[in-house]
Amino acid sequence: MTEVQRVVGMTFEETVMHRKHEGGAVVMLHIPRCGLCEAFFPSFRALAKSFARNPRTATVGFLEMDVSANDVPLPELFPVQKFPSLFAFPPHEEAPLRFSGVQWEEQELSQWLMEVFGFGDSGLE
Repeated sequence: MTEVQRVVGMTFEETVMHRKHEGGAVVMLHIPRCGLCEAFFPSFRALAKSFARNPRTATVGFLEMDVSANDVPLPELFPVQKFPSLFAFPPHEEAPLRFSGVQWEEQELSQWLMEVFGFGDSGLE
């Protein structure tokens, strides 16, 4: 399986809920020609790769969806105010958690994800 899986509107809920029950999901919603989205993709892929390599975090799935080509399912759960938007679906949470940090840097995102998924803040190896 690739580190980042592309999802579309029709399969979004099924894919995300499957990943959530398997260990969790991280979803990035983006649009084409978004400079910040393009700049963030390498960090998102690097995080996915780091999580996949670590036995403690390997069950967390990383997903991305182009919202200009797909309807965002359940818009009430996804208060998208800017792009990219990042949501975590930990198995122990009922609703998704939105990343609201200021820095879209790999280290800050890694720390946030480690905390929301209950892996502590020790970071990835």
